[in-house]
Amino acid sequence: MVFELAAKIWKSSQGPKSSFCTGNRGKELTKLNVIYCSGSIRMVEKIYFWAMNFRNLFLLVLILAAGLSSCENEFDLVAPGAEPIPVVYGLIDRNDTAHYIRVEKAFVDQTTDPLQLAQDPTNLYYDDLSVQIQRTGSQTATYTLDRVDGNLEGYVREEGIFSNTPNYLYKLKLPSSQKFQSGDELTLVLSTGELDEDVTATAKVLGDFTITAPSQNFNYGWAPESTYTLRWNDPADLSYAFDINLTIHYEEKVGSEPFVDRSFIWQVAKGYTPDLSSSTRKYEGDGLAFYQALVDNISESTNEIRRFKNFDVEIKGVGEALFDYITIGQVNTGITSAQIIPTYSNLSLGRGIFSSKVETVQKSYTISSNTREFLEEYPLVVPLNFQ
Repeated sequence: MVFELAAKIWKSSQGPKSSFCTGNRGKELTKLNVIYCSGSIRMVEKIYFWAMNFRNLFLLVLILAAGLSSCENEFDLVAPGAEPIPVVYGLIDRNDTAHYIRVEKAFVDQTTDPLQLAQDPTNLYYDDLSVQIQRTGSQTATYTLDRVDGNLEGYVREEGIFSNTPNYLYKLKLPSSQKFQSGDELTLVLSTGELDEDVTATAKVLGDFTITAPSQNFNYGWAPESTYTLRWNDPADLSYAFDINLTIHYEEKVGSEPFVDRSFIWQVAKGYTPDLSSSTRKYEGDGLAFYQALVDNISESTNEIRRFKNFDVEIKGVGEALFDYITIGQVNTGITSAQIIPTYSNLSLGRGIFSSKVETVQKSYTISSNTREFLEEYPLVVPLNFQ
C-alpha cells in the first residue's frame, strides 16, 4: 500500500497545481519527489522560489505516515492518540487588499488509509480554531481573522487527493488607515481546544524597494561582451532572497499593416541571494543574456519589421523565514548525506511558514543608442529583424 500511495502522490504532483499566495495566486514553490529506498519512502523537497503549493506541505505528513509504518526499524514517532499538528501557510504582502492564511491539521492514524483521511474535511480543519495576528510597530493592535470558504473568495481548490469543499481560509481585510507598514512585527497566534498550547509564529513586514539602476532618468544598455548591473535599495533591510524579471516590450508589423504591440517576460534571476551587508542590493549579469533572451522568445523573420519600445523591471523579495525554508530545502541528499533530511518551520508547533513578501515594479525604461545598434547589427539577433 505504501508504494501504491507514493505512486498516486507522485502522479498527482506532476499535473496542474492550484497554488495559493497571500492575496494573490502564487507560483509553485514546493514540489515533492518520492524516492523508494530500503522498503521505506525518503522524500526530497526541491524548493522552487517565490510561492508555495500548500497541498504538498500536507502531503509531507501523509507520506511520512505511510513510509514510517513500513520501515523495519522498531520505533514509533507518533504515539496512539497523538494530537493533530497544524500545517500553516501565510505570506503577508503589505500592498494586498486582503490577507489570507491557510491553516489545516495533519496527524498520523495507523489504522486508516491516508487517502481516505484526506477526503474527509473533518480531518483537515480544526472546528474551534481562533486565528489572530498581533501587531507591533507603526501601530499596536490584535486582529481576529474570519474563516471563509476560499472557493467563494476566488481561490478554488482543485479536485484530487484532498477534499476540496469546503476550502477554509482565514481572512484579514484592513482599512487603508491600518495598512501594514514596513518593519511592523506580526505574531500569528493559533488557539484550539485540540492542542495543549497556542501555536505562534513571528514575521517582519517587508517594505517596498527603490530601484536605482536602471534609472528612468537615463537610457539603459546591454553590451554582448560586458556585464550589466541592476541595483535596488531595501530601506528596512528585511528581504533575504529575490526574483528578478524584466518585461520586454516591442512592436512588429508586416508590410503596410499597422504595428502590433508584443511583450515577453525575461526571468533574469530566481531565488537570488545578494550581499546582505548593506541595504543596497546588486545583481550583475552577462550582457549577452539580454540578446539570448530575445532569441529565445522571438521567432526569426524576414517579413516582419520589429522595433524595441521599452522594458519594465519587477523585483520580488521574501522574508527571513521563507529564505531559511528554501536554504534548508537545499541540503545535500546524496549517498553521503545524513539519513534524516532536515525540515524547517517557524511555527512553535507543527509545520509550515508564516512570513512576508514584497513586489516592486517600475515601468517604461528606455534603452541606449548603442543597444539599438546591437539589436540591428549583432549577429545573434540580426535574424529577428529589429530596425
